[in-house]
Amino acid sequence: MKTYAANYNRLLKQFMEEHSSDFQLFFVAATDVTMLCLPFKIYARKLVNNFSKIIMLYSKIDPTSQILICTALKQMISATHKDDPTFFQNCIKKMYMEFTKESKAGGGGHGVQETLRVAQNCFSELLAIDLTESYQLGFLYIRQLCLHLRNTRNNMNADAVKAIYSW
Repeated sequence: MKTYAANYNRLLKQFMEEHSSDFQLFFVAATDVTMLCLPFKIYARKLVNNFSKIIMLYSKIDPTSQILICTALKQMISATHKDDPTFFQNCIKKMYMEFTKESKAGGGGHGVQETLRVAQNCFSELLAIDLTESYQLGFLYIRQLCLHLRNTRNNMNADAVKAIYSW
């Protein structure tokens, strides 16, 4: 099982690097794979990081794959949340960081509205797992935005305005 978990993560990472849009092959049995990876913490963390990254690539992935990943992530976090609450925190932070990167690169054009909405709904579903931790992370990110706004107000230039606009 350990070899299977390692190879699944390796193949998933290689598939991501090729920028392929046909991710459904990997996520049909994703919930089963997550249960196999749980006893092996290192592979479970890698899988959570990979899933968190892929789910937020809304301009490159189809909604069905996003929903399959969301289901697998939700199952994995729910199973490990009581034993290791850092799983949840790392997943949400990774998803947020990948979402901001994708927003800068992929944008929010008309062609990606459906997958963007699915990504946002999946993120909201995962936030509902632990409302206390979600509130603390939300407060942290709102505070960061306020600091960016203050710096932009004090130093008004085109790059600073663009950074605020992409937030």
